[in-house]
Amino acid sequence: MRRFLLALAAFLCVSAAAHAETTYERVIRTGTIRCGYYTWEPMLAKDINSGQMRGGLVEIMEEIGKRLSLKIEWTEEAPMTTYIEGTQSGRYDMGCGPLYVLGSRARLVHFVTPMLYSPMQMAVRADDHRFDSGNLSAFDSASLTLAVQEGEAGAIVTRQKFPSAKLDAIPPMSEYSQLFQEVMTGKADAAVIAPSAFYEFEKTNPGKLRMLPEAVTNNEIAYGVPNNDFAFASMIDGAVREVVNDGTVAEIMRRHDMLKSMPVPVPSVRRE
Repeated sequence: MRRFLLALAAFLCVSAAAHAETTYERVIRTGTIRCGYYTWEPMLAKDINSGQMRGGLVEIMEEIGKRLSLKIEWTEEAPMTTYIEGTQSGRYDMGCGPLYVLGSRARLVHFVTPMLYSPMQMAVRADDHRFDSGNLSAFDSASLTLAVQEGEAGAIVTRQKFPSAKLDAIPPMSEYSQLFQEVMTGKADAAVIAPSAFYEFEKTNPGKLRMLPEAVTNNEIAYGVPNNDFAFASMIDGAVREVVNDGTVAEIMRRHDMLKSMPVPVPSVRRE
């Protein structure tokens, strides 16, 4: 009997180890989604004094939590170079700062239904007219220097589209606005940037830079979740589709004056 009980105990231990708690199971058990995030002014930021999260993307994620009857916990700020890895390793349940959907990232996380679209465009000095022809291939030149922030989508796109250009790389934890400073001061000729960030920079630096009208690329913006947990991905995906389709995302983006640079994927129903 003693041998049987020891064998049974060993079997139960092995079985328990074989079924580690999934992200979905942990979230439902605790009633909390642990969020990893990055700073994306003005849409996703942390108030230095109060510690409170603020911005339109914060409001969208908090609304998703309400629809799921789950608490949103802003667990960890991470640089772009380790942001996705934190989702993979379980330091947090998902990246709650939505990402530009890129193939290199899709290898690592599962992207749910996109909530926004955003082009990427070239920022150049206001008095620099070398690139006014509209031919973006001109930037693929060894005589030019392009500013990038390591780990950020613009850096990935720059290396894909303009492999011949020299890179002026700033650290991943730098302020995104540093990209504009590199161009403005002449350290770089241009940078692949998100229009939303350009409009924010222009508020305090009017007339210093301009954004070329041609899109380098057009990307969906979506949440990245663990790629091995269908139940969790399905839950987040369903909530995202709801807040997009009922006009909530458009309403929040409109309130923050961001719809011109980050449109919503589907026609929205404006709630009065």
